[in-house]
Amino acid sequence: MQTYKYDNFTDCVRHTYQTEKYRGFFRGVTAPMASVTLVRTISFSVYQRSKYAYAAWLRQNFGVDPLVHVNTPGTYPTFSTLACFGAAGATAGSFITLVACECGGTHYYSNQLTYSRSIRIDKTQCSGVCSHGGSKQLECIRPCKWESYCSKLPKQRNI
Repeated sequence: MQTYKYDNFTDCVRHTYQTEKYRGFFRGVTAPMASVTLVRTISFSVYQRSKYAYAAWLRQNFGVDPLVHVNTPGTYPTFSTLACFGAAGATAGSFITLVACECGGTHYYSNQLTYSRSIRIDKTQCSGVCSHGGSKQLECIRPCKWESYCSKLPKQRNI
């Protein structure tokens, strides 16, 4: 990230406009805006589907419909409404956490391999390009494979 020294806010605005025009004010906005939009859309969709699924389960098993209760004017929250909407929120939050965090985990994993490309491992485990072919312990440079990382996730997360 580049930083510059400005005297005040207007100096910053003036310098940005002179050097980059309007485009400078929106640099770096597209990717975060797209990812946040995608995550929020998925989260809301999962919440809606979960809410209706939990409401149907409560209606079938207990004869209580939290959606009808909530949409009736003058009613207050009950245990069934709190349970339904709380469970739907927890489901959406859990799903989004798995989706969003694993993308970050993949990024972290690839950065770790980039910064420390040489690792000491047994020759039989080496699937990359080896620098010392004859020794039992050797330096091995392994390429970062996203599929390999994702296949290890269930075991690492005890799933």
